Amino acid sequence: MASIKEQLMRIAAKKGKTSTGITIEQTLMEAVDYLYMCIQREIDNMYESYTPKIYERRPYHDGLRSALYVEDFLDARIVGNSIQISLKFSSNVWAWNFNKTHKSPVNILMLNGWKWKDYNGEEDRFRRFDGYDYITKGIDNFNKNNKWGLIINAPIIDNTSWY
Repeated sequence: MASIKEQLMRIAAKKGKTSTGITIEQTLMEAVDYLYMCIQREIDNMYESYTPKIYERRPYHDGLRSALYVEDFLDARIVGNSIQISLKFSSNVWAWNFNKTHKSPVNILMLNGWKWKDYNGEEDRFRRFDGYDYITKGIDNFNKNNKWGLIINAPIIDNTSWY
């Protein structure tokens, strides 16, 4: 449970208004929704940039393209004089490998890439993919049109324990 101080700050964010007349909560949620759109656009761009030749792609609603979502404002964290709201991935990011021996997090694989052991051929997104930093690209696009003056902290993703 949040401390009394955190609860009071959350109430202030819900009630306090910015110079434009909308609440701090509305401003934050508008900005987070825009950040979501920027990152989602990069995910879509990544998928639309190629058509699989060796494998069949999972349906749109069953994978990374439908897994990103915005955390509810009630789950926002008050840290010092900042409010933190997260974009998260649902369990849709977990996918079986091609021979159904284990599941892997597609959001991390697409971000960092992969390579089959002893495969030295060209990138084909089956045996080798060099990765696509859709998160940083989305944040960069957000910052180009950041009318809110907010600072976006890129996540630190520890991918050493995913495989």
